[in-house]
Amino acid sequence: MWIFLLLLALLLLWSANLWFYHDLPINRLSSHEEDCFSPKCKGLIYKNNSKKAVLMIHGFPTTPQMYQYSAKVFSQNGYDVYALLIPSFGTDYHEFSKTNFTAWFDYIDNYYLKLREQYPYLSVLGVSMGGAMTLKLGEIHNTLNKPNCLISISAPVIFNSFKYKTFTYPSAYFARLVAPFLPYINPKRNDGAEEWTAIKVFT
Repeated sequence: MWIFLLLLALLLLWSANLWFYHDLPINRLSSHEEDCFSPKCKGLIYKNNSKKAVLMIHGFPTTPQMYQYSAKVFSQNGYDVYALLIPSFGTDYHEFSKTNFTAWFDYIDNYYLKLREQYPYLSVLGVSMGGAMTLKLGEIHNTLNKPNCLISISAPVIFNSFKYKTFTYPSAYFARLVAPFLPYINPKRNDGAEEWTAIKVFT
């Protein structure tokens, strides 16, 4: 009995603490908006030949559509606007699952550096996962290439943490245990929300 309880405890600790987890090797991503399942998924870019720009980073697992209104407002106020679609978002789930946060951030980071060379004034705005990326950009580029302004909204700074006694979503601790079985749990269904332009999960 004690052996069973010990094994169960170790299994739960393994799932909760991400022991032995490592990111997949980074394959540098490139934009393939032609693969989007809806035109609404595509990036929003507005140019006014301005000297100031804003880079807008969407959340997980959404698309630049979330900035449809605010991107126009920035543009109307004289900014060049770049609300990018992070590659693999807005596409089929099978393509999405081949990527990870490290690859997504690498794409954003490279795009940011290109914009930084072009604009004397560059702001970065992100929501949720995009907010976390915004903070990471500020952390990495805090000298010559630093952004002029950072706006981070609802960034998940701490999700679950034993150390900080924060448990936002306790069931996430079981994700590693459940994940291998997900393809077999009702694999063919429709998400029922054609206007929800994030990733195409079901067929």
